[in-house]
Amino acid sequence: MPDASGSPPIKDVAAALQTARWLSPIHILLTFRAPTIATHAVPGQFVHLRVTPVGTSPLLRRPFSIAGTNLADGTVRLLVRTIGRGTAMLGELLLGAELPALGPLGRGFPDVRPDREVVLVAGGVGVAPLLFYATAREHARKVALYGAETQLALVLADELAETCDRLLPATDDGTLGHHGFVTDLLPTALDDLRDPVVLACGPRPMMAKTAEVCRRRAVECHVSFEAWLGCGVGACLGCVIPAAGEPDRYVRVCRDGPVFDAEEIGWEALR
Repeated sequence: MPDASGSPPIKDVAAALQTARWLSPIHILLTFRAPTIATHAVPGQFVHLRVTPVGTSPLLRRPFSIAGTNLADGTVRLLVRTIGRGTAMLGELLLGAELPALGPLGRGFPDVRPDREVVLVAGGVGVAPLLFYATAREHARKVALYGAETQLALVLADELAETCDRLLPATDDGTLGHHGFVTDLLPTALDDLRDPVVLACGPRPMMAKTAEVCRRRAVECHVSFEAWLGCGVGACLGCVIPAAGEPDRYVRVCRDGPVFDAEEIGWEALR
């Protein structure tokens, strides 16, 4: 039976690889058939995935934010940056391969009234849960700020542009859009909106700056953390981050998050 939140019980499901599309030399978009996960997933949740269908090496699973679902065919999309042995193995999978997957896991983005405006601040592969959100939720206006090292790393920018009213890119090397940090664009974007909510996912310094800008302007802000997870269900405590308020208080990225109200995070301790 589902728990009180409506989520299915935590158990392995077989995720069968349907498509694999390389978006850059190191970014791949994988589509898995996993009807149970697709049915229950909400934007901001993640999947904890074994990277090989056989054997025990690598032993630990890898967490991936859900980049989108298709209820009609029961599929889930995951954006993978192949930066290590485990993620590289995902890029070598044959179509039809089945991997054990736990999901959907974690706390997703909150319900925001459709009449409010939303600013999505994405950094690198942090675009995945924000694209899922932009595709699944309707708002008076959706503005996306998307930053990466270079134009080639702005993967899925075309899809984000299609589902948002405005897309403002930023690159560290100036190859596309603003030459600098994506957070440089946030104050001006907020100036143009009446009652915005900011949702962010990306590198921690980016999210800390986003939270700082929003705090100064009294703008509601929610951040989605990326972290290496041991168990993915809150038992191992390997993914804790400092919480605001009491000293030495921590929250679990996998269970209490990965989405948090920015005011819940102890940003100074995190630095």
